[in-house]
Amino acid sequence: MALDKRHVTADNENDSHYHNTRLVPGSYCAPTGRTLAATSRFHVEGLYRMRAFWTVIHRWAGLTIALFLIVAGLTGAVTSWDHELDEWLNADIMETPGRGALQPPFVLAQKVAAADPRVEVNYMTLGLEEGHAAAFMVRPLTDAATGKPFVLGYNTVYIDPVTAQITGTRDSTAISLSRRSLMPFLRHLHYSLHVPAFWGTDRWGYWLM
Repeated sequence: MALDKRHVTADNENDSHYHNTRLVPGSYCAPTGRTLAATSRFHVEGLYRMRAFWTVIHRWAGLTIALFLIVAGLTGAVTSWDHELDEWLNADIMETPGRGALQPPFVLAQKVAAADPRVEVNYMTLGLEEGHAAAFMVRPLTDAATGKPFVLGYNTVYIDPVTAQITGTRDSTAISLSRRSLMPFLRHLHYSLHVPAFWGTDRWGYWLM
C-alpha cells in the first residue's frame, strides 16, 4: 500500500535525519529505536517507583509488627510473675496480719459495701487465704443529685479475710507506672494494649492480642 505523505522533521538540533512517516489507515510501521528506548525507560522507571513504594510499606509494616511482638513478649514475661511481683510491690495492702478462721466471702463483701455507700460489689474473691488480702471489685452507684455515677478514684478494695479490716484500695485500670498501678497496667497492656472503646465495643485490644 502506498504512503500518503512523507515528512522529514528534526527532533532536535543534533538530529536532522530522523524521519517521521505518517501512514494511511491500515498501513504498518515498525517502532523506531528511539521509541523503543523511551518505552523501556518508562517501564524501568515505573518498576523503580513501585519497588520504592513497597519498600516503604514493608519497612513500616515490619517495624510495627516487631514493636507489637516486643511489647507482647516483654509484658507476657513480666506478668507470668504477676501475683508475686504485685504482692512484693504492694505488701502494705496485700499482706495481712490476721490469723485464724476465715470470714465467709459474702460477709467480707458486705463489709466492703458498708465502708463506702457510693459503691456496690460486682466481683468477690472466693479463694481466701490467711495472711493474704482478699480483692473485691467495686463499681460506683448513681448519684441521686446529678444522675451520674459517683467518681470513686478506685475500683478494687483489699480486705483482711480474717479480721475483715480493709487494708487499701486502688484503681486497676489506671495508666500509670507507679508502684501501686504498675502490675495492673502491664497486665492490661499485655491483654488489651489499652486500646480504648470505639464502634460500640472495648474488646478490640483483646481480639488483637
